[in-house]
Amino acid sequence: MFNMNYHEEEKILYVTFDGIIDIQDMFSGLKYLEEDPRLPDNLKILENAEKAHVTFNENDIPGLIENLERTIIKFTSVRHAVVHTNPVNTAYAMLGEQLVRKSKYTLKVFSNTEAAKAWLNV
Repeated sequence: MFNMNYHEEEKILYVTFDGIIDIQDMFSGLKYLEEDPRLPDNLKILENAEKAHVTFNENDIPGLIENLERTIIKFTSVRHAVVHTNPVNTAYAMLGEQLVRKSKYTLKVFSNTEAAKAWLNV
């Protein structure tokens, strides 16, 4: 399950992934980015996935990145901070971080929300 909430004052999209997350959940999250008209051109995303357990594997990540790159075309820039505590989820996020090819999209992995938020607001 996931929840997305854009906080207008902070100009941050808060995303929470909780429980079992499959690749379709990830694609649904990308669809939200495409469809929400409130999101600014310079998007900041703070994703908390501390309680998530993914069911996809490393072979699914390149396809996810391809979809991501098509989705972010409408944005000028995207800074995406993701918080993980599970070692497998962290490794997958770091793999995704290395595979991102678009310079306007930056993904960084953190172990706590405070550090992630500080990075987003630099």
